[in-house]
Formats: sequence, C-alpha cells, structure tokens
Amino acid sequence: MVINYYSLYLILIVNSVLGIIGYIWGFLGISYMILHGLSCMIPYVIELDFRLFKWYHMISFFVVIIILGYSEGYKGFQKSFSPRTANRLYDIFLKPTFFRVFFSPFISMGFIESSRKLKFISYGLVLMIVVFILLIEKLYDPWRGIIDSGVVVGLSWGLISFWFSCFRVILKK
Repeated sequence: MVINYYSLYLILIVNSVLGIIGYIWGFLGISYMILHGLSCMIPYVIELDFRLFKWYHMISFFVVIIILGYSEGYKGFQKSFSPRTANRLYDIFLKPTFFRVFFSPFISMGFIESSRKLKFISYGLVLMIVVFILLIEKLYDPWRGIIDSGVVVGLSWGLISFWFSCFRVILKK
C-alpha cells in the first residue's frame, strides 16, 4: 500500500482551516445574536427618565436588575449556556465538516446535532423568549424600560461570560 503523504498533509490543513472557520463563524454568529438583542433594548433603557420615577418604580428597577442579572446572566448564561456552547464550538473546531461549519452557530446552541433534551430546551427557550418579547412590547413606560434594563444586564453578563468561556476552552485545550 502506497501512502501519499502529500494528500494526508493537505487533508490535515483543510481540516484545520475548516475547524478554525467553524469556530470563528460560530463565535461571531452567537455574539451577533446577543449583541443584536442588546442593541434593540438599549434605546428603551436610555429613554428612561428617572426624574419621573415614583418610589415603587425605583424599587422595581433595582429588583428587576438583580433578579434578571442573577437568573439570566449568572444561572442562564454563565452556568449553563456559555460553557456548553463553548464546548460544542470546540467540538466543531476538532471535527469539522462543511455542514458543521456552515451551521456552527446553530449546532453550538443545540438546535442541530444535539440530544433530544437539549433540542427541547433550546427550541422551548426560543419560544419562551418570543412570547416574552411580544408581551413586554405591550407594556407602557416606565415598565418596559425597567424590564429591558434587567434584560440588558442579563444579556451583557451573558455575552461576556460567553466570550470568556470560548477563550477558556481554547486556552485550556
């Protein structure tokens, strides 16, 4: 049997390049989705006029920021989504195919090539977010801005934890 070392070397290079492209595409795609959500909510937070707040608005503001920062930012992103997504991105980096590279953001978030439980959680979470968006859109000021403030804190925490998780996975392995 004759081994063509040039062909093996070429395959290794193509796989390495595909893996890097898949990792970067997934990283940028997920970062874009989170940043887009932030950019949609920040105008409502900026419009808040704290001078018109009554005492219960101010208490609600701080309570919502603490609750959503903890539940969305810490529990949702930092402890669950970010490490899992970073590990799945690293798996795409190690075992790239054209399909996995093309759908890298969706595979790493668990929409494709995942267990039934993770797919159920991923799709259920998206459905829940859409319902919350539709309900919160109907709120009047200052309540919409108050809730959006908490979401901005949670998403910002989530984006930073996602970036740290991705860099930690690359540096550790």
